[in-house]
Amino acid sequence: MVSGEEDHLECELISADDGAIVHGLQIKLPESLVEDNAKAIRRGEWFVMIHVAKVEETVIEGFGSLRTSVWVPEHAKIVTLSPEEGDLYVEAIKGSRVSRYMSEDRSLTESRRIMVVRVSTSDSAPTYTAAQLQQYYFSLSSYSLVRQYALCSASTLWFKGFRGSQPSVLDVYVPGSAASFGKETLWQAALVIVQNQLGLSSVTSVTEHVAFVLPSGLQGGQWFGIGTVGGVPGR
Repeated sequence: MVSGEEDHLECELISADDGAIVHGLQIKLPESLVEDNAKAIRRGEWFVMIHVAKVEETVIEGFGSLRTSVWVPEHAKIVTLSPEEGDLYVEAIKGSRVSRYMSEDRSLTESRRIMVVRVSTSDSAPTYTAAQLQQYYFSLSSYSLVRQYALCSASTLWFKGFRGSQPSVLDVYVPGSAASFGKETLWQAALVIVQNQLGLSSVTSVTEHVAFVLPSGLQGGQWFGIGTVGGVPGR
């Protein structure tokens, strides 16, 4: 967390290696970034994740004491987090048993976008509403896909909705009865509709992952889920 005034910033540092927290460290960040987030900084609500930042201790001449500050490389990757994301990051690091074995180069931290498509037919629809799916996929404070990946990866893998802070669950209606579709043909039909609605030639221009939530009653009997790698489906 970064707080203070634009010309004198201090931060609370959470180590990505062991979850240790250090308070009151001086930090210097790009002026444009500080200006864009000035209000959050003054409120003490600006959280950032900085890759390859280091703590430096300097002897102050004439006093013999140490000045401790955070050194940020000129081209370091700086990611702004919401207060909720900041809390989850701290929880993921402090609760992790694997972070000590991971590379000190936290540039390996990855953020990936995901789109959730709730697919209905003329006679069947998924049990969960779009609002419920938004919670189950993207909540930062309760059990969700985003939260569990952050916790289990020691904060090195973050999923975000393809619309950022806006709802990223789309409701799509595919004409026809559920029984006239197999699971592959239904999600493929839904994908075409999504791309047309969003004006896209491919959803890969706005997201790395798409999750289709399909209704019951499809051809092929009961099944739990399918996935594709490179467009090749499999259970």
